Amino acid sequence: MKNRINSFLLLITLFVSNHAHSVDLYSEDFTNDPGFISSSSSNVNGMCTARWDQGDYYAEVQDVSDPWHCIGIGLMFTNISSTDNFVIEFDFNPILPDWGHYPGIYFTSANTVEEWRAQNPRSGFRLIIDWQDQSYKKLRFIVEEGGIYYRSSSIPAENEWYHVKIDYNATAATANLVIERASGEVFFSETNVPFPISGTFNRVFIGEIQNDEIRYGNVARIRVDNISVQSESRGIEKPQISVSGGYIKLDATAGAQPSQYDCSLPEHYGRQSFDEINDILYICTTSGWSAH
Repeated sequence: MKNRINSFLLLITLFVSNHAHSVDLYSEDFTNDPGFISSSSSNVNGMCTARWDQGDYYAEVQDVSDPWHCIGIGLMFTNISSTDNFVIEFDFNPILPDWGHYPGIYFTSANTVEEWRAQNPRSGFRLIIDWQDQSYKKLRFIVEEGGIYYRSSSIPAENEWYHVKIDYNATAATANLVIERASGEVFFSETNVPFPISGTFNRVFIGEIQNDEIRYGNVARIRVDNISVQSESRGIEKPQISVSGGYIKLDATAGAQPSQYDCSLPEHYGRQSFDEINDILYICTTSGWSAH
């Protein structure tokens, strides 16, 4: 088919976009039993529970005087490290905080509580309901044990759902942290804060792990729902030429083959030229000009 070489070019746009492309790595809405493994230390057996509860995941914990744990261990997903961009969202309900308790959701690479305790530094991060003294009943992100954490300035309402979002930028090693009430009102927000993740994480624990030896026999309860883990590519897309309402006009050869010198170097590969007399499209390849 004869090509119209003398068509005029109305608009050519060269653009570079910076879109984020998301890949779902893990999601759980607890509509059905997710098959979490319930794990508790022998000194709290019969005193705690971590289980699926008809639409969310429920943990009720009671402390004792020795180190203890009571958690649900989630299924594994693809490893995420500090070099990966990611977005994590979930819903969290501090049903009943109590003095001396720190129940929450852990993002970790550990397979067991013993492995988690042995890690130094510990992998991943966690969000807990934090009662450090009689006036604290606040939500706290713990990123680095004994180091970096972020605590809400206000006390969350008991038995109210909160939506949590962590948007991590691997290039800057920072995160945007947002907690919203069910109404959409922002309860807590931090932007571009340091978020130095250690190692990798590939699963969640829900419940509580206590390493200290003196506790008070109190009970705390939480619920977790709608967990979503996504990796994101924020790399700059390759540029492309876009034509709107017109044509791309190639060089015309007037019946001759393009010069071999115009297709002799690696930077020439991909060049195109058109022989409008014989209807031949020439493309520069590693073998020279290829006729089509």
